[in-house]
Amino acid sequence: ALTQAFASKNWKARAESIAKLSSELASGDGVKEASGEDGGPLLSQYVLSGLRVSTLQEQLSGLLADTVTAVFVAASDLLSLICAQLPLYIAPLFLEPLLPPLVARLLDTSNKVRSKAVETTMEVAELHGCALSEMLAQCVASGSAWCSNQPPPTPGGSLERNGESDRSTRPRLQLLVKLVGRLHDRDSVARWSDETWKSLCEYSTKAAENKNGDVRKEAAALLQAMLAAGGRAEQIAEHACNQLKELAEAKAKQKLRPGTSMRPMTGARLGTAGGAGGAASRPGTGAKTDSGLSMNGTGKLSLNGTGKLSNLGGTLGSTGGFTLNLNSTGRLSTANRSRAGNTGS
Repeated sequence: ALTQAFASKNWKARAESIAKLSSELASGDGVKEASGEDGGPLLSQYVLSGLRVSTLQEQLSGLLADTVTAVFVAASDLLSLICAQLPLYIAPLFLEPLLPPLVARLLDTSNKVRSKAVETTMEVAELHGCALSEMLAQCVASGSAWCSNQPPPTPGGSLERNGESDRSTRPRLQLLVKLVGRLHDRDSVARWSDETWKSLCEYSTKAAENKNGDVRKEAAALLQAMLAAGGRAEQIAEHACNQLKELAEAKAKQKLRPGTSMRPMTGARLGTAGGAGGAASRPGTGAKTDSGLSMNGTGKLSLNGTGKLSNLGGTLGSTGGFTLNLNSTGRLSTANRSRAGNTGS
């Protein structure tokens, strides 16, 4: 009957059934072993208020993704209540598959839904002496909490699927900052392993290169939270900060290095040598060069009226009408035009 109520098309019926179950669990005797169960999945061997824990997990998976705000809020409260009553050796098994639908609501269009998602996550993280907080942090930092609802994360800022993955970066960082801060407040920093702290630093350093300024700000806030936490968190964060500093200095030197943005010289060209100021100029059609050459209509260099090519030190006869070409070998050659009347000999 309860399963049918959870699947009701009437959202009020769904919300009321969740509230009723929450009330029963709060006043119940807690978790009990299912009678007559000698094997099978671990969660199916325990019951809460007569319902198998595995069944509750299955139902909550759908309710946490409910588009009705009232239903999601009630389901979030139920999740916190169940995690609080479950013993620690089965609580992670119950919680892990429910993280994707819960944390994905951080991108919901409703402010109330987003706030409730953060609130529930923080409540669950504090349960059992913050024992579940590390799993939450690993899930968010690695992106596994988003895999079933969002595209893969891109902390560098590239947009995929209309930018949804890029939108997830900032709320993920904000949630991690809150988790680290809460862990510090509860003096539980030592609970997290080096691998977890390194995964947070890795995600933060990648997000520090995001093109969105707000994302970069949250990335810095995460590193600052780790520095304030002390212990191994501080040491690992300091190493990450030093790496970011070295990277920034290397990029700055590359930008300031002289000539990095200039086109390399591949060879000298006639008429392109710079003057005293070093500025290069190429003579246009009909423009005279310093050596007395000019560009004719065909784009070839022609001799001036004196018949001299002063920059090469040679003197041609007074025949005129010669053109100067660069052949395929790169050498200068002359060609005689056909002249009417005087052929010169």
